[in-house]
This record gives sequence, C-alpha cells and structure tokens, in this order.
Amino acid sequence: GITLQYWTDKYLLLRWHHRPLKPASHHMARFMISFLKYVAPLGFSFTCWLFLTPSWRAKSEVYNGLIFNAMVGAIFSFVIPLSIWTSAVFVCLGRPDKLISDEEDYYKAQYRWPTE
Repeated sequence: GITLQYWTDKYLLLRWHHRPLKPASHHMARFMISFLKYVAPLGFSFTCWLFLTPSWRAKSEVYNGLIFNAMVGAIFSFVIPLSIWTSAVFVCLGRPDKLISDEEDYYKAQYRWPTE
C-alpha cells in the first residue's frame, strides 16, 4: 500500500500537477481575510444553532439565540473595519500589531518572501 501511494504521488507530482497559472499574491490573502470577516461570525452563529438544537429541550430558545447571535455577528461584520479586527486578533494571539518593524530595511525583509 505504501509503495503504491509513493508511486502515485510521484507520478502526480511530476506529470500531472503544475504551478498555478496565477501566482499567489497579497490579493488572495486580503480577499480571504475580508471573506472570513463576514462569514465567520454568521457561520459560528449557525453552527451553534445547528449543534445545540437536538440537545436543547426548548427549541424556541435556541432559535432566539440564533437570531440574536446572527444580529450581533452581522453588526460586528459590517460595522467594524478590518483594521480593528486584525488588531484585536493580534492582541489575542499575543503578537505585536506590526510584523515587520520600522527599523528593518528592504534588503533584510526581502528574504522573508518566497521565491518564484
């Protein structure tokens, strides 16, 4: 089984898969962050409702919680700017707000980027 997996992966890697036609850039990362800004709070509200409903006796309480959480999530998603979201995430993760300091020059920072 392992030998078959090895040769299958080798064939697919060398003959089938190739580099993407459109290289990854900061636009893709920016799009995903803004997409998650809108989807994550509403998705979290929906999944809480989905998993709590079978185990909760009063189904209307769970539904009211869904409505309330969805409204709060929508307010946070559509009202709070993305810069505040990222700052809050960095604070929660214990990282500084800026990943590259102002003293670091381009010649040192260029080695952080992937080569193409």
